[in-house]
Amino acid sequence: MPAYIAELFRIEKQRADSRPMMGISMEPIAGFVGELTIRIRGQAETFVAPVVFVDTEMPIVLGREGFFDKYRIKFEQDHDTFEITPVSKR
Repeated sequence: MPAYIAELFRIEKQRADSRPMMGISMEPIAGFVGELTIRIRGQAETFVAPVVFVDTEMPIVLGREGFFDKYRIKFEQDHDTFEITPVSKR
């Protein structure tokens, strides 16, 4: 996520762990890690997900850790279908 979002949630870059990222240009981008508590509309539960913030404008990209490992995602554009279902806890 862009770093300005970290500021909105009062996540301090100076206190966060750094994490290098690779951009689409294959050039390294310096990032820092924070955590956000997220709730999906229509779902009662929240979850905490690690977020890497970068000092550049970029679209928000969901990663596997903290989202795709907790939800089953079904996206079928040709059928106008998008579903987010919690993964059952074993």
